[in-house]
Amino acid sequence: MKKFLIFTVLLLALSLCAIAAPPEANPTVRVGLYYGNNAMISANLQNVEGYGYRFGFFDSAHNFIAQHRDTSTNRISMLKDANIYFNDGTFYETGAPSGSTLIGAFHIQLDTEYASSEEVSAMVTSLQLQGIPAFVSIHNGIYRIRVGSYSNLMSAQADTTKYMHLGSASAVGNNSKCVTVVNTVNGKILFEYDTGEYLAVYPSTGEVEIPLTWFKGYKYYGGFQYLRDGGNISVINFVPMQEYTKGVVPYEMSAKWPLETLKAQAMCARTYALYNYGKHGKSFDVCGSTDCQVYRGANSATENSDRAVDETYGMYILHDGKPINAVFCSSNGGATEDSENVWSATLPYLRGVYDNFEDLDTSTNGRWSYEYTSDQLTYILNAKGYTCNTIVNMYVKEFTRMGNVKTLTLVDSTGKEFNFSKEKARTILYSSTYKKYTHSQRYTVKKKGEISPSVMYVNSGSMVDFSYDSIFAIGKNGTVQLPNSAVSVITSSGITTFDPNRKQTQTSQKPSELTFVVSGTGWGHNVGLSQNGAKAMANAGYSAEDIIHFYYTDVDIFKSGF
Repeated sequence: MKKFLIFTVLLLALSLCAIAAPPEANPTVRVGLYYGNNAMISANLQNVEGYGYRFGFFDSAHNFIAQHRDTSTNRISMLKDANIYFNDGTFYETGAPSGSTLIGAFHIQLDTEYASSEEVSAMVTSLQLQGIPAFVSIHNGIYRIRVGSYSNLMSAQADTTKYMHLGSASAVGNNSKCVTVVNTVNGKILFEYDTGEYLAVYPSTGEVEIPLTWFKGYKYYGGFQYLRDGGNISVINFVPMQEYTKGVVPYEMSAKWPLETLKAQAMCARTYALYNYGKHGKSFDVCGSTDCQVYRGANSATENSDRAVDETYGMYILHDGKPINAVFCSSNGGATEDSENVWSATLPYLRGVYDNFEDLDTSTNGRWSYEYTSDQLTYILNAKGYTCNTIVNMYVKEFTRMGNVKTLTLVDSTGKEFNFSKEKARTILYSSTYKKYTHSQRYTVKKKGEISPSVMYVNSGSMVDFSYDSIFAIGKNGTVQLPNSAVSVITSSGITTFDPNRKQTQTSQKPSELTFVVSGTGWGHNVGLSQNGAKAMANAGYSAEDIIHFYYTDVDIFKSGF
């Protein structure tokens, strides 16, 4: 009996561990602002609220640990530890204008160690009053003083004799992880962080709980981390979820839209971020671009958009107790889509729904149409790495149950078929050269001058697959099924062949005369919430919760922290 009880307790413990922990109301989000090919040689900050800066690192729980303060400067720039040139507030690694000032990567480091930031700062101030260009550094976790800046190690070594009265010294610099902090106004070095940790900067000296700071023309809440591994600097914004959401909503949706629409967007933005933690690896959770969701801080926030975020504080969209991938698009054109028909994973909460709320006539790219010539299609495929001869046909091979394109087929003059399915069926026809785009997967294809037989519209505009397996002729004695073979008719474009075996039309036009018309509705990937549909629902009196439950299947709205 005792063994049975122990076994039962263990099973209960394991089952409790398996239950997903509820999401925190306001966790920290790490947002990659500049990284990869966009990493920077210099990154500026300017106080909006508060004054000065704290320097240190973020621990594994994303808590900021302060190691040094600068209380007298409100404009700073973080530079890679390299030879950088300064000219009128701008920093250059190459191509600097004449008359620029060198901020050298090499320095003289005094060997004396200091116990605290206050102690080393007092000594630096004393040296500066003597005309010595000294500054504070943290080298391998130890407070030290560095002096001057030089373009090479030999020059720094040669100058160490000038400071023999201050004790022993050595030349250092050009470290692959080191970040140099300078005054943006005059280029003067303020601080250098030369350690195994990544530099973190928290604006304000502590009088503002969540500071607001200018960076690259945008105002951001929270702190910043600067990553270097031998190259340029990646900039990561560490920001509470609530302030992060306030920096997403007015960039993904007009802040003038109805409050209930903005509240639905806030829940989506918050949930999407939590679901996608770690999408970009260990360095940060989400990026600030459309690859995740647009985040640009507080510039465009309004009382209305901030209110929507505040009124949904801690609210997440869950399925089976876990945050969902709360994707959204501008408009779906009449129907959303099952996730697996656009991407790969079958997600039970991302099921297609017919949407009669959208006003496609007022939505951006609500209705659209582009014409592609045979030569243009050939160029587009070749430019995207597909080897093909002249394209002579294009048609929708398969529609989804929701009436969106699942597979698009192009055929060249040799009869070779090129099939593009799911999201590729939308993006393959993108052409910046011709400025032509399929804005969604909800479209039809026909040869110019012809009526496509592959689809028809029913139920107030809902598109369904015609997919004729048989063809019938209507006569005086009723309908007669024709043989299961190609049937040709004469049209204004030539002879058109309806082939039930291939489910397409063929027209005897010369390749040089072929033009295909791609006409569609909606803008985006067609999965999840429609922003324009959500706006229409709010205008019709629906709540944010109604909107969420309409676009996401079998979900709950969880309010954390209450």
